[in-house]
Amino acid sequence: MLDEDQDGNPNNPAVLSAITTLGNGKGGILACGVTQQEESVLDQFNDITFALSCQTWIDFDPGSDERRGTLREESFHLVHTKGWSTAYPSIFGVHFETFQESLVCRETARLQCVSPGYSHPENQCPNGAPFPPGSPATSPLPCAAGWEECCNEPFCDCAEFFHLAIMVALGGSRADDPSTLGLSVYPHFPSTKAAVLQILSDEFKAAYQNPIYKFITKAPRGEYSADVAEIPPTTSAPSTATQPMTGSACGCEVAGSQFCNHDEEVPFCEPCPTSELCSEIGVPPMGVVSCETFCRAIEMTQSPTPPPTQTSTMPPTPEPTAASSGGDFCFSGESTVLVGNDNGGGNGFTTPVRVPMKELKIGDLVATDRNSNNYKFERVYSFGHRDIDKYTSFLQILPSKLELSSDHMVFVKRRGAIPASTLKVGDQLISGHDANGKETTIVIESIQSVVRQGVYAPFTPSGKIVVNGILASNYVALQQHSDVLRFCDSIKTPFSFHWLEHSFQFFHRLHSYWLGMEDRMLANGFSVGTYLPRQMGVW
Repeated sequence: MLDEDQDGNPNNPAVLSAITTLGNGKGGILACGVTQQEESVLDQFNDITFALSCQTWIDFDPGSDERRGTLREESFHLVHTKGWSTAYPSIFGVHFETFQESLVCRETARLQCVSPGYSHPENQCPNGAPFPPGSPATSPLPCAAGWEECCNEPFCDCAEFFHLAIMVALGGSRADDPSTLGLSVYPHFPSTKAAVLQILSDEFKAAYQNPIYKFITKAPRGEYSADVAEIPPTTSAPSTATQPMTGSACGCEVAGSQFCNHDEEVPFCEPCPTSELCSEIGVPPMGVVSCETFCRAIEMTQSPTPPPTQTSTMPPTPEPTAASSGGDFCFSGESTVLVGNDNGGGNGFTTPVRVPMKELKIGDLVATDRNSNNYKFERVYSFGHRDIDKYTSFLQILPSKLELSSDHMVFVKRRGAIPASTLKVGDQLISGHDANGKETTIVIESIQSVVRQGVYAPFTPSGKIVVNGILASNYVALQQHSDVLRFCDSIKTPFSFHWLEHSFQFFHRLHSYWLGMEDRMLANGFSVGTYLPRQMGVW
């Protein structure tokens, strides 16, 4: 699953880095035995982020395809939930509280208790199920009779759905291939590749088929032919450790003595003389080589073309960053805004035109509100973040097709400005105001994830902007999944993040808008006037 072409090198080093563990409590473990007691050894590893039982003690014939199929399933769960889910949470993530925070979980919820569709046998569908397509049961489901604890939380339910959907979609069911490993297909779930591809959404299929992620392209058969004995060990520094390290994401000059620390929004260089230092910042403690490899795996997400590398293990194409990481506050370049033509200075305009976000420029008059059929226009005085090359995952809100990062805030009726990650189907997005001043809204029909090249965060004096007909904030929530400041993540304050960040940007507005002075951009795509106040806000 990690080396599908079986050349001895991981297809996606970022996924391998997420799984790897050598006692630092950052990776995953798979415990296999012939009895349940033997597999209970994983209880000794409570400090490890993720541990799974192989379940090989279940009453299967030794060496049977059913037992090998179980091993494949549990191995898949480990690679998915610790690797793909960690590296790309907005696409493959399962470590959430709701079913709306990743593409995989939204797909699970969309097919919950419908026919053809999905439901885990430990969970109880409502009376009358299975339902027709388009009318899923509400997730999470309650536990079925006889189950005190069941597979109804996203961590389990989304993972089980994803395994089943991928295995069948890649031709791994016996209905398509009688010689394949055993695979349990739940009632109402299609048993053939052709049938399952009919019920999976285009967004879901596009995600696992996207070469950016380097996901598996065929169902694993439990066979691996690479001669690992010939693969150089990764626990010692190569002989080229003192050669210049070109193309570093944060300018590190010497490979083997420095690495890019990505804990902050702007990566910075740190020495990496010991495995302990790597462990402290969340990199598998495999010494200097691991630090450099980890740096390069992340670096590939930040440039449109891969930099020169000293090994053949790096991906040949850029991988998108997870917008939920907090490193981006932005719209995609495909989102659109209304731009007015200045008729003599100020905020006058004639015949506004709709343009893609990627074509918007500092000085343009852009719509920031709508009253009946009349728009209010303000001048763009800065871009808080603008990087035309960066690949990022965005949430696409339908039917408006607004695309924004998960922590970027948008205005919702009766809720104010809230982060996109908290939106759900049925929410009423504010699109403007009618002739009487009442809010006009557009109801969310679905939410999906897309990957785009380019990130854009234009700033206006009011801190608002109309994007794809929806009233959005210029800013992001500084605490994940919250629209207001909270102390200790629980004590709620009356201060909204939109108000706080607009206040933090006062001197930026004074400098760049009222005084008309040029706003300097950093190498990472952030403006100085935005980055420093935001860092203060994060602190």
